[in-house]
Formats: sequence, structure tokens, C-alpha cells
Amino acid sequence: MEKNNIAAIRIYAFDIPLRADFNISGSRDGFANNVLVSIETADGRVGWGEASPVSRVTGETQTTCLAAAKKIKAALAGRDAAKLSSCLAAMHRAVAGNPTIKSAFDIALFDLAAQHAALPLCEFLGGRAKPLPTDATIFLRPLDRVIESARNIAAAGFKTIKLKLGHPSRDDIERVRVVRDAVGTKIKLRADANQYWSRDYALQTLKAIAKFHVEFCEQPLPARDRAGLRWLGERSPIPLVADESLFTPRDARRLAIEKWADILNIKLCKSGGLHGALPIARIAAGANTPCMTGCMNESRLGLTAAAHFAAAMDIVKFYDLDSFLMHTADWIEGGLQICAGKVLLPRAPGLGAKPSDRWLAKHKPVR
Repeated sequence: MEKNNIAAIRIYAFDIPLRADFNISGSRDGFANNVLVSIETADGRVGWGEASPVSRVTGETQTTCLAAAKKIKAALAGRDAAKLSSCLAAMHRAVAGNPTIKSAFDIALFDLAAQHAALPLCEFLGGRAKPLPTDATIFLRPLDRVIESARNIAAAGFKTIKLKLGHPSRDDIERVRVVRDAVGTKIKLRADANQYWSRDYALQTLKAIAKFHVEFCEQPLPARDRAGLRWLGERSPIPLVADESLFTPRDARRLAIEKWADILNIKLCKSGGLHGALPIARIAAGANTPCMTGCMNESRLGLTAAAHFAAAMDIVKFYDLDSFLMHTADWIEGGLQICAGKVLLPRAPGLGAKPSDRWLAKHKPVR
């Protein structure tokens, strides 16, 4: 067997309890139900990737990810990992759709490729490591806890807060007001309605919260209502971000080139990994539409891949890479760190993140 040939693929299912419910409009979760993938070559190199499925966004669950992963594993077995395009093509032939689990295999393959080139992943992608100022998120909670969270985030050195809106009690305006009062004017505020609003309510709310200097609002309308997003964008005093409306390069062309959104939120779990995210970023750059790199509920392993991508793409101007701060356990060696609200990347070749040996000793691969 040639040294770059894939000798073993291992798949792990794991659940991470959260410090508090991942509570957004229309969804509440107490665990991150994720999947890890490792790809080992004959010369002993190992690439790692992570999938963090969110069914209301991609239609995937941990169970569907595991089922698709077995088919992808069979399609990649024995292939030359150095032939990245060929491996990715084989993955897509094996399984249609399923972008989240594909992103885990994609990241692992890119990890191997960057290791082979002896470069950190961001440099392999053509960029260079730099501090990335991430926001920190406040989920849907009672107002007293929202205020407490806002003050804690500011005290930890974060310069930007992302506030989840879309609460059934319709207290969105009050949520923005109390956070602005709690942290003052030096902290940036972002809003995220996670598809919850109607057109009329969105316009009314955006006009009301504009006085609180909200930087932008993510996905105020249902993903299917792209015409509504354009309608709202023409009237909103606050820039709009396309998140759940953006999966593919084709989506990016309509959203960016036809100006249906002011900012595109690229997530590896939506794009199928780096091979899907890269052309989205290039399309956005061609249309001069800034991007954000966001996350689902990844550990620091998956977040590190997203941060490498963000550091490599000049068109990515905004960063939402905070999901692991909600986790009660962190078992990743290497990987990104957050210091005073800034993401710092590892300098090791490849991804620079992997699960600890202690974690691996307690978790057996899925057969």
C-alpha cells in the first residue's frame, strides 16, 4: 500500500452536555449530538473532522450522519488521500445531500493534505493565521439572565454580543434594550432571529431596534422566503445576513450577486465542508459581499476548521465561533483558543486539533 493511501477510517458518536439549553426560536437542545471522523493513511498520518448536525437547518441528525458515514467510509477505503478532488468526488457519488457529515470527512481530508504539505490549514488554503474577533452568544432566556450574560461576556473581554431573538412572547425589542443598557455603547450588538419573524413583524422590529445600534440581523425570515429577504432588505435600516438561506455556491450567486442579502454566513456544516465553502467565499468576493463564518454546536475541533477557513478568506469580515463555550467538557488537544474575545489559531501543520488520548480510550468507534 502506498504511503498516502487511506488505511483506516474511524467514526465516533458523542454527546456533550451543555451548560444551559441551546434555546433559539423554534428549537431547544440540552446536548451537542455530534460525530467525529478520523482518516488514517498508511504512513501513520491521521486527519480529523467533526459534524454537528442541526435537523431544523440541514435535516440531519446524529443517526442520519452515522448511516451516511458508513457509506462514505466504504467509498473512500484504500483511496489515495493525496488526490483530494478524487476523494471528494467519491464521497459525493456515494451519498447525495447530507452536507453536515460530508463536512467531517472533508475536514479530515484537508487536515491530511495540509499535514502532507507541512503547513497549517489556513496557510494551505492560501491565508495566514491572525486573531479573529468573535462574538459571544446569548440565547433565549428570561430577561434577568440575559442581562447577567451580557455583563459576563463584556467582562470576559468580548467586544461583540450576538443576541438571539424571536421569542414567542414578542419581547424582542426589550431584549435588545436591556442588553444595550447593561453593556453600554462600546460593545457591538448583533441580532439573530433564526427564521422566526414574519415580514411585517421583522420590519417593525428592525426599525425599533435600530436606535440601539445593532450591527446586523441574521436570518429574520424563513429560509424559503428569499423574495421576502430581498423585500425586507430594501426597507430595513439594519443590514441583513443570510444564514439558513445559504448552502451552496448557487445560493451564494442569488444572494450576493442579486443583492438579496448584505452579508453571507458561511458554515462548514451547511456547505459540506471546505470544498463547498471556498467557492461561496469566492463568489461573495466577486460581488463585494462581506461574509461571516459561523458555527452550529461544534467542539473546538470543528471550530478550529472554521477558524482556519475564516483566516484564509479576506472576504470573511465577521466571526461567530463561540459554540464550545456552552459545552461542559473540552477534550480537544491543540485547536483554537479564545483570549479576550479573539480566536487564536494553532500553528501546527494541518488542522492542529485532535481528541485527547484519554477521550479516545473511553470511546470506541461505531461499527
